Amino acid sequence: MDIEKAILRLNEISSEMSKGDISLQQSLDLYKESAELIEFCNKTIKESKLIIEEYRNVFEM
Repeated sequence: MDIEKAILRLNEISSEMSKGDISLQQSLDLYKESAELIEFCNKTIKESKLIIEEYRNVFEM
């Protein structure tokens, strides 16, 4: 999965949960899925920042 798909899925989950017509179990499942997606996105952003920093350091020399 890439970050764009993860963000789209997070938006879908947000819409589903906002409707309010889902069961408690569905809410918990969606919450767990969203937590995993957020963790993935944060990790991807962190890794991307490190790569950018590395390139910045190389080109500043």
